[in-house]
Amino acid sequence: MMRRGASPQLGTREPSTHRWAEVEDFVDLPQLRDKHRDLKRDAAIASLPAFAAVWDNPDDEVCDVL
Repeated sequence: MMRRGASPQLGTREPSTHRWAEVEDFVDLPQLRDKHRDLKRDAAIASLPAFAAVWDNPDDEVCDVL
């Protein structure tokens, strides 16, 4: 006996490999988003000394007042 509202096509077939890959990607998305956010934050922090050395120099002080 079929459940009320159930589709006979949905309940009897195994999803395709492509569909499983989509489901796995969807499930992994929040974790990947967090990982990318952490990498961007770490890169920004690591670049601070290099940018400070370039921006904070006497040769460019005249540009600071523009």
